[in-house]
Parts: sequence; structure tokens; C-alpha cells
Amino acid sequence: MPTPPGLREPHPSGFTPGPCEPYPPSISRFSALAGPAEPPAPASPPATPPAAPLPPVRPGEQLLPVKQAAERLGLSIRHTRRLITTGELASTTVGRRRLVPASAIDRFVTSRLPG
Repeated sequence: MPTPPGLREPHPSGFTPGPCEPYPPSISRFSALAGPAEPPAPASPPATPPAAPLPPVRPGEQLLPVKQAAERLGLSIRHTRRLITTGELASTTVGRRRLVPASAIDRFVTSRLPG
């Protein structure tokens, strides 16, 4: 039997909404096609191990914007930000500015030197 004008197709559960009545949240128009719900996938382990905790910034220490830190390291700003994100280069936030302590740059360079 065709659906009367102004009404939607009936749901397989038998619920038929009116012209302005939505399907209830527990019933989806596609729930009959979906089948049983799948369990969520297990969380994958992090790609890199967490970095060791970095020493805090000392009071009175010179703080450099990321751009100046990148210039001192001879790296791009993007690569310097990636080092900060991964925890390889210490930084702190003041307001909305990300600042790198001068001593963190020294520690980073020393840790990369052979020997």
C-alpha cells in the first residue's frame, strides 16, 4: 500500500511519524539496515614513548619566541614547533605565546652532540 501524501515511509518497527514528527532518537530510519552494533576498536599505543619530564623554567631566565629559537637552532619554525610538541625541546606558555628558555636550547644541542 503506498504511503499517503505528506507522510513518511513507516519504520520496520511499526512506528510511523507524522508530517512534522521526527523519528525518536532510539529509532533511526536506517537502524534495520545497520545490524548489531560493533564494539569500539581498542586504543592503539602511542607512536612514540613519552618524553622524560623536563626541568622547570628558572625565574629570570631569558625566554625566546619560537621564531628566535628556530633561528638559534638553524631550524625551520615548523620543525622547532614539532620538537616542542614531542617534548624534545622544553617550552612554556605565557598568555597565548609559546616561549622557549635559552637553557632548553643549550640542553637540546648538547643532547644531540656525539660523545
